[in-house]
Amino acid sequence: MSTTGKEKVIEMMQDIETAMLVTEDAHGHLRSRPMHTSQVDADGTAWFFTSEYSVKADEIAEEHNINLAYADKDGGDYLSVAGKAKIVTDQAKIDELWSDMLKAWFPEGKDSNRLALLCVKPVHAQYWDATSSKIVELFKIGTAIATGDTYDGGKNEKVNM
Repeated sequence: MSTTGKEKVIEMMQDIETAMLVTEDAHGHLRSRPMHTSQVDADGTAWFFTSEYSVKADEIAEEHNINLAYADKDGGDYLSVAGKAKIVTDQAKIDELWSDMLKAWFPEGKDSNRLALLCVKPVHAQYWDATSSKIVELFKIGTAIATGDTYDGGKNEKVNM
C-alpha cells in the first residue's frame, strides 16, 4: 500500500516529535521555540502543552498563523507545516494527553491553573524525505561533487492538508 502525502506528513510529525514552533510577535518579528508534540490526530491536528499565560499564547491570540518545523537530522528527513493555532483549556483533553514527564514544566500537575494546550490545524505542509541512510546520502553528495552532477536528496512534496 502506498502512502499519500498527507499520511507521510502525519507519520513524520509523529516520528520526529519535537518541532520548532514559529509565531509572529506584535512587531512582525518571527520567534521560534522547541515544542514536544503530545499527539497528532488522524487529520494531522497537533497538540502541545503550554502555559496559558506565556508569550507564545499571547502571540497566538493575536496571530493564528504559525509554522512547525520538524527535523530528523540523523535520518535526513525534514518537514515544514503551516497551520492555524489556538489555545485550548479543555480539562478533559488535558487529562487525556497528560504525562507525568510534564511535571518538569508544570510542577503543580495537570490541575495547574496555567496549563493549556496549543492546538494546531495544518493547512499546508512540505517535506523532504531522504531515500537512504546518512552514510549513503553523504556518498551521493560526494559523487555529485566529483562528477559535476546535481545531488538528488530524495523525495520532496508539497501537501495540502
